[in-house]
Amino acid sequence: MARSETEVRPERIWDVAPDLFGILDDTGVFKKTNPAWQSVLGWAPEEIESRSFSEFLHPEDSEATIAAFHDLIAGKPALHFENRYRHKDGSYVWLSWNAIPENGIYYCTARDISADKLNKSSLDSSMEQAQLREQFIAVLGHDLRNPLAAVQAGINLLEREDLSERGALILKESAKSTKRMFDMIDDLMDFARSRLGSGVSLNIEENADLSSALEEVLQEIAVSHPEVTFSSDIEINGTVRCDVPRVSQLVSNLLANAVTHGDSTAPITLLASSDEAFLEISIINAGEPITDSVREGLFEPFVREEVRPSQEGLGLGLFIASEIARAHGGSILVKSDDEQTRFTFRMPRA
Repeated sequence: MARSETEVRPERIWDVAPDLFGILDDTGVFKKTNPAWQSVLGWAPEEIESRSFSEFLHPEDSEATIAAFHDLIAGKPALHFENRYRHKDGSYVWLSWNAIPENGIYYCTARDISADKLNKSSLDSSMEQAQLREQFIAVLGHDLRNPLAAVQAGINLLEREDLSERGALILKESAKSTKRMFDMIDDLMDFARSRLGSGVSLNIEENADLSSALEEVLQEIAVSHPEVTFSSDIEINGTVRCDVPRVSQLVSNLLANAVTHGDSTAPITLLASSDEAFLEISIINAGEPITDSVREGLFEPFVREEVRPSQEGLGLGLFIASEIARAHGGSILVKSDDEQTRFTFRMPRA
């Protein structure tokens, strides 16, 4: 009975498959190849068949491939084995092989994975560049401390001298700028530690007096921004197990964010409360709501809001605040609408 035109013939797979099919003998010579060899590598059947597979190998892959073939002869299949084969034009193509032994004959297939290798190489390069950049930031932040400390020591000495009113004002502004630079270096170091795997360091106090620390933070921000009205409602029952300087840094960053991006004519409120299980600290400000596009990258490093970017920082404040929250086993929640924007830090007390 004749085959119908639509009848499936399995042997046609050999002719139409995009992957390379081949049959080797125990000397490593190709006895039969399919048309994909020519489409992928440029070699016609007569140029491949009767020649050993080793003639087409990249020199760097030769030893490992020959060893894999010896394993194949010993009865061990080669699965997902990768090497480079020479194209007829002299270039090399990355292939992923599967080879099965059967009675002294070795059946193999290979898939072109050059694009995958290129993508992986680009990804590895990007990751390496990112790691080098973060290592550079860590070294830079560390090395900037010494000369900046010398500047600060000079300012401290000059503060003891008799200065004119103008000189005293210049010295005061210099001291404020020096403090901002130290704060930026601290941000850089925290960023580098987080990115390089060690995370934000904590020095936990079992019975920390957080209430007074939060009042001090609010006072410092208020002195730095006399044009803004601040209010607070702090009701923390007893002590808290936390790193007080780190939580203070978190709150300071959230307050600074509210000053920068909030409505300067409306008050900024600091709320803090606790129960037996949780501690909550909220910073509330008025102003334009945070858009969805901004919210997506709100806690990412160096992401700056487009409307009113800060000119006194690196865009790391919210990122570091979120890292501090995470280090305490907590999180920062954000709610923003036309009435107010509210950042809430919540952490377990235990």
